[in-house]
Amino acid sequence: MVKVTDDNNCFACGEMNPHGLHLSFEYSDDGEAAWTYFEPQKSHEGWSGITHGGIMAVVLDEVAAKVVHHLGINSVTARLDVRYIQPARTCELHKISARLVRQRGRLVEVKAEARREDGTLVTSATAVMFKVE
Repeated sequence: MVKVTDDNNCFACGEMNPHGLHLSFEYSDDGEAAWTYFEPQKSHEGWSGITHGGIMAVVLDEVAAKVVHHLGINSVTARLDVRYIQPARTCELHKISARLVRQRGRLVEVKAEARREDGTLVTSATAVMFKVE
């Protein structure tokens, strides 16, 4: 059995990680949705002016995990299926959101997406989280 603990050093949200993204999250009233705002910097790019796809995957994975954790469920990512639709430009604000889709046994499915300020869909993902503990 996997036991998870938080030492506040998560790359995505840990306040103690000097190299991390330091994301903070908001939640819907029903607790089944979460979102954050992320403005990738030059240090996050792959090609010039375009955010590295791995960085976008990290943020999508984290917002999916936050939905599940906010519901009181400790989990780890079992699968993350990411679709890159448009380039995520650096130095441009994105809203990254996720919503619970379903729970079945020890698996929790979450849909996540990243959008530009004008609403353009940039990246989407389906995450399957595995309940631990």
